[in-house]
Amino acid sequence: MEFDVKERTIFRCLSGSHAYGTATPESDEDFRGVAIPPKEWFLGFFRKFEQAESKPNPDKPEVPDEVIYDIRKFAALAADNNPNVLELLFMPDDCVKLWTPAWERLVAVRDAFLSTRVKHSYSGYALAQLKRIRQHRGWLLHPMKEQPTREKFGIPNNQALAEFKAKTESAARAGLDIMQLFGPQLQAEAAYKKALSEWNSYLNWKKTRNPVRAEMEARYGYDGKHASHLVRLLRQGYEILTTGKVNVRRPDADELLAIRRDGIWPYDQLVEYAENMDRQMTDIYDAGVSPLPKTPDVVQIDRVVVEIVEDFLRFSSRKEV
Repeated sequence: MEFDVKERTIFRCLSGSHAYGTATPESDEDFRGVAIPPKEWFLGFFRKFEQAESKPNPDKPEVPDEVIYDIRKFAALAADNNPNVLELLFMPDDCVKLWTPAWERLVAVRDAFLSTRVKHSYSGYALAQLKRIRQHRGWLLHPMKEQPTREKFGIPNNQALAEFKAKTESAARAGLDIMQLFGPQLQAEAAYKKALSEWNSYLNWKKTRNPVRAEMEARYGYDGKHASHLVRLLRQGYEILTTGKVNVRRPDADELLAIRRDGIWPYDQLVEYAENMDRQMTDIYDAGVSPLPKTPDVVQIDRVVVEIVEDFLRFSSRKEV
């Protein structure tokens, strides 16, 4: 990075479980923030800044786990109602580490970012958690035993594969119907690649699992951390969609912690709850009864971002002189 991100940061906070009220003594500290780069990054053509990231490592344990967004990327993600970004505009006071007048101006129009897009963004993130839970549960109940091979799928080995590719490319150039000529082989190839991808995902899951979470996952039949995030995201999304209010600090923190640490919900209850909440949000969205507009007020957001950037660059230029 060719500029000091810290000096140009207009907001910084402690995010994640500390903001939700679900932190435990073992919880890591994750920081998020927003910065305004120098004018060269706005007016030039070869510099690009979207975000700055840092993570602690054995050599530098003091380095924070942190993401600082460019103000333009932040505004775009927040306007899309990205859960991890939108919430920065509504952070509890005790999580704020840096709050500047520039950030104050953005918070003043934070409701302009809200729209019924929350239905898709929050439920989308939540159902992604459910997909992981289902996948991991499948691996727990039915561990994969061996790596898939091309032979088991009845498709050519690597040497014959080159010849097969040459045939399909030649047929394509001749304008022939490839699926009609090679359909079964192409389908088998796709099935093999899918199986191999799942095998690699399975190996990575086994290798990188947190031992404590792995033990709890085996005991309760699902990953409690994913389950807690799933429930939180669905509840937050429903609240925003029906009330227009963003509650980052969770009033249900104790229950979310119990889901995460004690597995108080059976797996079937978790799945039924997720599907029911997603269905309710879909019904509200389709009926058009949310108090939120269908789209964010991008004109107002853009105007305020331009004003903030202009003033910040003008002030920083005076300092540099």
